Amino acid sequence: MLHDPEIKLKLDPWLNDSNSITFKIKREYFRRLDLRPVRMIPQYCQERLLRILKDFKLELFRTGSGECILTKTGEGREIKSIFPKIPQNFKNIGENHVFSHSGRISTNVQGEIYISSEKINISSTQMECDAILESNKVIIAIEAKKGFEKSFSIHQIV
Repeated sequence: MLHDPEIKLKLDPWLNDSNSITFKIKREYFRRLDLRPVRMIPQYCQERLLRILKDFKLELFRTGSGECILTKTGEGREIKSIFPKIPQNFKNIGENHVFSHSGRISTNVQGEIYISSEKINISSTQMECDAILESNKVIIAIEAKKGFEKSFSIHQIV
């Protein structure tokens, strides 16, 4: 898709524009190329970012309604990542906390997010978490998996 001539006409100026951080991949791009945006769900952790995105120093996320956003975030950029680096070992959260269990979350969310100064509208995107623990100062989101699943997607815990 990023090498498609029609998309490159819009993408290349954006890549060279230091004032713009986000680029919307519209539904019509997917339709014209006979692609499905569901395949654009980031099926990686930060360490397994897709090669083409690494080459362009970009990251990607879905906004719902069949669109995606490319971001100028990544190594060597002002914003290193929009995705968390999944820790190999859990860190000590510090002082003692009394946690309450808020249950499992599985819902579609909508709203606005900011990446630097650029506002992105999220029309409907999945948010899922197996458990949430909350104290007055800390929220811990838990996504439990047995072993490494090929279907694991970072959006499940973002």
